[in-house]
Amino acid sequence: QRVDREKRKVEEVKVNQVEQAAKQLSHEERKAIKRLEKVIEKLEERKKTIILKFTDAEITPDQIAEMSKEIAEVKSQIVEKEEEWFMLSEG
Repeated sequence: QRVDREKRKVEEVKVNQVEQAAKQLSHEERKAIKRLEKVIEKLEERKKTIILKFTDAEITPDQIAEMSKEIAEVKSQIVEKEEEWFMLSEG
């Protein structure tokens, strides 16, 4: 009985190790995640820069319209990259 219990424990450990290995990301996936994190960070900085430009007292309506389009595009890119990041991190 003791030997059977030990065998079951060893089998459980092996199953857990296999499951964990399957969950681990490949080297390429980890690199892609890091790359996406950098891209997202740069996009967030770009968004902050655009938002700061809105505080300029001499901003024209045309500039406001242009920056509004740009910030919408940046936000869209952020969402897209975050979705890619999420899909990769899920494995």
